[in-house]
Amino acid sequence: MSYGNMLDALRKHEVEYASIYSELPSLNDVFLTLTGKALRE
Repeated sequence: MSYGNMLDALRKHEVEYASIYSELPSLNDVFLTLTGKALRE
């Protein structure tokens, strides 16, 4: 979802927000999402 679409959806549903940011997931985040298990160090 693009920022514009996301902001439009928030406005449509009258959701209030102070700020919005995004960040790319780490390899550990992706692995955890796909497997349900954390990477071992």
